[in-house]
Amino acid sequence: MGYMAAMWAPRRARQLGREHDLRHRPHSHTWEDERVLPLPLDVTDPASIQAAVDAAGDVTVLINNDGASVASPGILTHTDAEIRTNVETNFLGPLFLARAFAPTLYAKDESIFIDIHSAMSWYAIGGVYSAGRAALWSATNSLRLELAPEGVHVVGVHVVYVDTVMAATPPILRWTRPISYAP
Repeated sequence: MGYMAAMWAPRRARQLGREHDLRHRPHSHTWEDERVLPLPLDVTDPASIQAAVDAAGDVTVLINNDGASVASPGILTHTDAEIRTNVETNFLGPLFLARAFAPTLYAKDESIFIDIHSAMSWYAIGGVYSAGRAALWSATNSLRLELAPEGVHVVGVHVVYVDTVMAATPPILRWTRPISYAP
C-alpha cells in the first residue's frame, strides 16, 4: 500500500512514497541531485503521514500523485478489499495528507497544493478507481475554497496516462501514437 507525493522547498525537492518503490521502481531513476531527498510515505498510515510532515516542515509545494488501481473496470466486480484499498489510497489518503500539511503550507508566504486526479474521474469506466478519483476531485475543490483564505493555491490536474508502474499494464484506452508538445 502506498502513495507518491512530491514536495519542493526553496532549495530542496523530496519525493515521498513506499520505500520499496523509491528504491526499486523500474520507472524511477536514482536521484543524483542532493537537493532531492526520497522519504518513505504510506498515506493509509497516520504515523507515516506525521513522519513525512515532521521531515518536510519547509515544504512550499505539495503534489499528491499516483494511487492504486484494480484489474477490472466493473465496480460491482471489485472485492471488498479492492474497494477499501482504492478508497483509502485514492481519496482518504490524499485528504489526510492535505490536512496534515495544511499548517505547514499556511505558514509560507506562497505555497501550492496540487492533487493529481485522472481523466478517469470524468469517465466512469474505471470502476472504483474512477469513483475514488472523482471523490478526490470534489475534495480538491473543497480544499481550494478552504485553503484560499490562508494563501494556499490549490490546483487539480486531470491526466490521462503518466509513465508509471500502474499504467504499464495494457490500458483501457491507449494513444496510438506519441503526442509531443513543441513550442
